[in-house]
This record gives sequence, structure tokens and C-alpha cells, in this order.
Amino acid sequence: MRSAGKAACTKLTNHLESLIAANVYTPGDKLPTRRELAAQFGLTSYAVQQGFEYLAAKGLVVLKHGSGVYVATRRRNESRSGWKIQVFLCILNFKEGSYLFHALQGLQEEALRHQATLILWQRNYYGHHLDHASVRSELEPGAQGVIFLGEYDYCRLDLPLPIPCCGLEMEECYGGNLSPITLDPWETARLATEFFRRRKIRHVRVHQLRGGAVFASRGACFRRFWEPFGTSEIREFQTPKSANAPDPLPDDPEIGHFFTSGSWCELKLKEWKARYGSAATERLGILSVDGKSLLAPGYEPVSTIAIDWKNAGRVAFQEILRRLEYPGAEARRTLLIPKLHEIPG
Repeated sequence: MRSAGKAACTKLTNHLESLIAANVYTPGDKLPTRRELAAQFGLTSYAVQQGFEYLAAKGLVVLKHGSGVYVATRRRNESRSGWKIQVFLCILNFKEGSYLFHALQGLQEEALRHQATLILWQRNYYGHHLDHASVRSELEPGAQGVIFLGEYDYCRLDLPLPIPCCGLEMEECYGGNLSPITLDPWETARLATEFFRRRKIRHVRVHQLRGGAVFASRGACFRRFWEPFGTSEIREFQTPKSANAPDPLPDDPEIGHFFTSGSWCELKLKEWKARYGSAATERLGILSVDGKSLLAPGYEPVSTIAIDWKNAGRVAFQEILRRLEYPGAEARRTLLIPKLHEIPG
């Protein structure tokens, strides 16, 4: 299989594994057909079959001739003697949550290795709904630690809790109760600066969510790093709808766009393409952060700065385990070094 085809097949199997890990597909559920997945991922039917066989070899699915492919029954990740850790996961939809599903995979692998129990609290909407349901009231009895998957700093979480907490893709530490883990904003800024300089960009529009501390940190670090090389401005929006509001597209190849979130980049790219055509957006220097476009089908191709989200889940588990095994251990901030995944342009 050629490298491009192999990468697409890996994207398929990783995507299905993450959906199984997040209980999007539960034991007994039938997966989409070979034809459907082949069209979705740009693969041949034979390549999709190879992907199914790989998942079957890992014990994740069962192939039933003439019937389809079904999610296998899994062992419960539970131990009488292990730690009990509650995981909060709120998403708008499965496409938006793809990177968190990969992180959840990493959490589950580490939990199994350490004989810990993960208690998953999952809702299919954005984290600000935690405002209406206090974290304390949603905490399961017996939970000894909490991991938040996603950006919840703008939600006014009911913290601190009497147990250790860790937040993957969060910025605030809540008085030392929560250990934040996210992409290193300074390395992100360095990579973004090199990206725009190679394209001879002189002015960058920084698009970020209003009130999201992790997004504001990325934007501020980039503007500081970029200052010796050009000018910049902040474009803030408050909701996905406002991110998709009319925004004139400058016909100037020296103006670049830095999106601090892949979700907002996707919304804006679709809006621009609908209004101005693909050729207009292809001329632009556009860069997103977080790498969602690398993980799930349906995203517009775009250069992105990303981390290995599955490994990020492992890191989050190791941090909460450290604080559980050493009572009184202080929370610490972990910055993960990202990489630039660049498309030709």
C-alpha cells in the first residue's frame, strides 16, 4: 500500500478505535459498511477490509460474514483494589470531539495497565452546560480523582474539589487544585511564526474564542513572538454561530490567519469557500491549532499545529496517578511539545 493510502487506512482505524473507546459505538453495534467508509476516507474497499481485520486482531470488533462488522464485547476496566477516576467529557458532536476521543483511548490504556477504574461522564454538548449542573453534584460516589477532557475554563467550574483534578486542554489551575495540560503556547507561537514568515506574510489575523483562557494564551504568545516580523490583530467570537458570521475575505496574499482552535477554523473555511470559492482560500496563509483535521473525516484540509492526543491522554492519567499515590503532592502544569503538519501552499 502506498504511503498516502497507508496513512488514510491508519486514520480510519484510529478514528474507529477512538469512537469505540468513547462508547459512540458500544458492544454489539454494527459499524458502517466497507463502501460507506471507503467513500468517507478515500480508500478502496480492500483497504477498509484490511482495517477491519486489524481491529478484529486487537479484539475490538467481530467480523460476521454476510452480516457486517460489530463491536466486540469488552472486559470491564475495573479493579477492586485500583483507583477510581471520573472523566468529564462534553462535546458538540462526534466530529468536534474526535481529538478528545483519542485522548480517552490513552486514558483507558493507562487505566487498564494500572488496574484503575474510569467513570465516564459524557454529554453531547459544549462544556458550558456544566454551569447548570455543578461538577460537585455530578461527582460519582467513591471517585478519588477527576480528569476534565476539553476546554472548560470559561464554564465557571465548581472548583476546587476535595480530590485531585487534572484538565487536558485547560489553562487555569483553580488555586492549585487542578493540574493543567495543554500544547506549549510558546512552541506553538514559534512554529506559527516560521510558517507565516515562509509565506512572506506581513499581517496576521488571530481568531480566538472570547473567554477561553487556553485560546487567549495561544493568541497572546503568538503575537508576542510575531511582533518583530509583522503586525497582528485579534478577531474574537463568542459562539460557533458568531464564528460563522460574515467576515470579508481580504484578497491579499500578505495577510495570514491564525486560528487558535481547529473547530473555529473549520467553520470559517467552509463559510469562506461557500462565499468566495476554493481558489480564494487556497491563496491564503491559514494555520490552525489542535490537529482535529488530522483525526476525523470531513474536515477541510489545512495546515495545523498538533500534539499526539492519545499520548496526551496517557500524560493526563500519569499526572492524576502521581497526585493520588503521593497525597498532598502539588498540582503542576504540563506543556506538551507540538509539531507542525503543513499542507502544500
